[in-house]
Amino acid sequence: MYHLETRKVERRSVPDSVPKLFSHNADVDRINDEILAKLPDEPHVFTMSSQGPDVLVAALKKGCLSPETLYLKVNAAVMFTKNNQKEGFVNGTLGVVEGFNKTDGYPIVKARNGRRISVEPMDWTVEENGKVRAQITQLPLRLAWAITVHKSQGMNLDEAVMDLSNVFEFGQGYVALSRVRRLSGLYILGWNERTFQVHPEILAKDEAFRLASSDAETTFSKISPVKIQKKKNNFIPGHQRSGKRKGSSGTSGAMAKF
Repeated sequence: MYHLETRKVERRSVPDSVPKLFSHNADVDRINDEILAKLPDEPHVFTMSSQGPDVLVAALKKGCLSPETLYLKVNAAVMFTKNNQKEGFVNGTLGVVEGFNKTDGYPIVKARNGRRISVEPMDWTVEENGKVRAQITQLPLRLAWAITVHKSQGMNLDEAVMDLSNVFEFGQGYVALSRVRRLSGLYILGWNERTFQVHPEILAKDEAFRLASSDAETTFSKISPVKIQKKKNNFIPGHQRSGKRKGSSGTSGAMAKF
């Protein structure tokens, strides 16, 4: 807790350029909408397209970090929502909209590392037996002045401001804190009692694992060093032979398919 206490900041001292994590959508939408509205000019609007069964499309939309309707302006803070190593971004890469391509209207984003990226729509799909069953298409971006803790899962951020005073689920605090790569990039506005609590079922499992480990330690302590060494010597060759059998079986099966 000492290290977290050192990262606690006042709201007035929060860096403007750092993404903010909240536990509720209402806070995130309010901040993003307010800041976007203060920027000049009319927003460029990008609408998600979809195809496939409604239930599968709905599932894709629920898991997609990009919104169905994305509003962007020059100088908007954005975050990439998908991985594309070739183009130089991953889920969580931060940047600023520098402008819009005059040919297709898509945004040009300057990432924090200085790289300029011409952003084009990408697909999120559900596949079955090698065939696409459902698909949604949108720019792999979202506004990044603020984001929910839930939507931040899977992201790796250099910096983040967090208000954890309204956390309402077990593990939510851990998810938020683990998004930041280093302690120096963490700014905490506050937290509540639930923030650092672990789910009771997890605690129960942990206790069971500890007891099992203790029992195993007691059992092995009663075995002579000679017998333990013999078990070790027998284990590795036996494991290797088993692996070879599985490997050759798997290869035969794969070849048979062709």
